[in-house]
Amino acid sequence: MPLRKRLDLLEVRFDLARDVMHFHERLQMLMFAAGMRFDEEAMYADADWVARQVADGQCRLSLADVG
Repeated sequence: MPLRKRLDLLEVRFDLARDVMHFHERLQMLMFAAGMRFDEEAMYADADWVARQVADGQCRLSLADVG
């Protein structure tokens, strides 16, 4: 599978009808797999960063943007 060069924020979906703890655990596993810090503080900081990108109208991010 080719590495995607961009993250399209329009494709990001959050199923909040599920258990929030399950959502946190899954997100932390994905962060770990991506080589990111995956503690709770990092999870909230990264979520805030994504929220700021969306609020600023940024819909697409390159790997350099998130790295």
